Amino acid sequence: MANPKAIFNTSMGSFTAEIYEAEMPITASNFIQLAQAGFYNGLHFHRVIQNFMVQFGCPHSKDPKSSRCGTGGPGYQIEDEHTAKISNAPGTLSMANSGPNSGGSQFFINTKDNSYLNWFDKRMPYAHPVFGKVVEGYNVVVQISGVSTDPRDNPNTPVKMESIEIIRGSHYRQIDGEKYSASLLSAVDRMVEGKGDGRIGIEDAKVLFAILERDGKYTDLEKKTLGYVRDNYKFTEAGDQFFRMQIRSWAAKRGHKNS
Repeated sequence: MANPKAIFNTSMGSFTAEIYEAEMPITASNFIQLAQAGFYNGLHFHRVIQNFMVQFGCPHSKDPKSSRCGTGGPGYQIEDEHTAKISNAPGTLSMANSGPNSGGSQFFINTKDNSYLNWFDKRMPYAHPVFGKVVEGYNVVVQISGVSTDPRDNPNTPVKMESIEIIRGSHYRQIDGEKYSASLLSAVDRMVEGKGDGRIGIEDAKVLFAILERDGKYTDLEKKTLGYVRDNYKFTEAGDQFFRMQIRSWAAKRGHKNS
């Protein structure tokens, strides 16, 4: 079975990482459980160092300027998982800790080759196990790593984690070599199925955007899929106007440029 993926929806955009559940079951399962419980929602990146890494996951970062940022955890610690020899390469997710077996909820994303942080590299007294890697949207991570910071390496303009979604199995539908949201297209297909004219009306569009509102999702994947629906499905005149208006509204909500 393929490893799960995590979609990170931040105030600066979205990125997706493969989570190495098969290779790092203890560390990966801990992250997945916290993400699914909503632990990370609303936290902020509290430590950002350009050309090094971005760090995240402290519960005290709900207040991005708290002096306690970087000191908190989930209330327990997990053991260091020194099994798979996966290097701290650019784009990898690695456990933060304050010593042996002190990991919890905090992790960082490498933005350069930091192999000296590997648990199996004995040049330095560090041990940071890697449990995932960014596979889409790495440019967003790089942009986060480039924000201006204060003397504590805390971003001057807070970067917020809106939500983290864990995906198992394929969440894509591939059309002409392009990837779109499978769940969103399936919802649209159900709407037009059995309709005589196959046209999406206002009420249909309301249902579609209610689904997005319920899930709290507007990643780049959803934005691209909505564009595909707009260009390739039939609408009533009123439905088309409403649909385009809602796309602009969602773009504004999530900080995207209008399309």
